[in-house]
Amino acid sequence: MYTHKVVYPASGSVRVGDRTHTFDPSRDLAVLDEHRTFLPYRTRWLWGTFAGITADGIIGANFAQRPVVPGSEEESGLWVAGACEPLADVALTPTDPSDPLRPWTMRSRDGRLDVTFTPEDRKAVRHQLAVASIDYWQLVGSYTGTVAGYPVTAMRGVCESMRARL
Repeated sequence: MYTHKVVYPASGSVRVGDRTHTFDPSRDLAVLDEHRTFLPYRTRWLWGTFAGITADGIIGANFAQRPVVPGSEEESGLWVAGACEPLADVALTPTDPSDPLRPWTMRSRDGRLDVTFTPEDRKAVRHQLAVASIDYWQLVGSYTGTVAGYPVTAMRGVCESMRARL
């Protein structure tokens, strides 16, 4: 597995239909998530990411809950005041497992990540074929809580779930 996550200031504009979204690098960020891996036949994960600009610099997190070989590196990490720190043992817990649009809690065992995610919208892909299947959804919303002791208030981000038979 290879994974690289980084946060950049965003500038420019994007047109979607008849709406134009303009990005200001003093306010807006883009999270680059480059990932290469050979997925097992049965694969599953929960994953989330968010970042925002604060008086202390960029604060955010990238985190995953998935099966891993004990002792192997994880893809989770924190962005805090100009540095990137590794993170492990993260639990993503829905308030109501039958309704993913209800709030979620995301916490690391060491307490450096402790946020609540409030979803606003969902996109989904679901296909059941004879030998392969995919059940994927991504939520967009906002995160509130703390990252390594720094306060996080209504930072935009995503959370996704993948269950697949490849």
